[in-house]
Amino acid sequence: MTVLYWNPPPHSYVKINCDGSVLGHNGDAGGGCLLRDHNGQFVAGLSNYYGAYSITCTEMKAIHDGICHAKSLGFNQIQVESDSLVVINILSSNYHCPWKVIYIKRQIEESCGSMDIQFKHIFREINGCADFLATKASQGYYLPFWFAIVMTIVQGAKPCLEQQPRFSNELKDLLK
Repeated sequence: MTVLYWNPPPHSYVKINCDGSVLGHNGDAGGGCLLRDHNGQFVAGLSNYYGAYSITCTEMKAIHDGICHAKSLGFNQIQVESDSLVVINILSSNYHCPWKVIYIKRQIEESCGSMDIQFKHIFREINGCADFLATKASQGYYLPFWFAIVMTIVQGAKPCLEQQPRFSNELKDLLK
């Protein structure tokens, strides 16, 4: 059995875990990002509802949002992790970029400027907090409602930040 766990970035970097979520046939899409420092401490988080988009487009929009947020906080050395191998390969120039998402790739490249950014694929099992943020955004939940719950999960789990939280039944019903 292989044990998977989240690894912190090098000392001078911040790590952004990003994910996108597209629900149902109508394509309600949302993205979520979690920024953590070299100690694994929470720096910032965000989630956005995007409307109707493909999963590739949604994953790339989430990465763009995360990079822009990190830049606004003054970070210029960033590791970006996503569980979308296709998107990581597109952003690393290992794959030809499909025309439907070329504009988002260009936005990401423009946002990066002279920043030191590394793109890395991770397994879905390690990206649970970003997945939670993205799923709630695609369902139309807004940050103030559930962000404190995510903070509890992030702050309470070391070294693996993807442990299952124990919520009250009332809270579980609210989050469905």
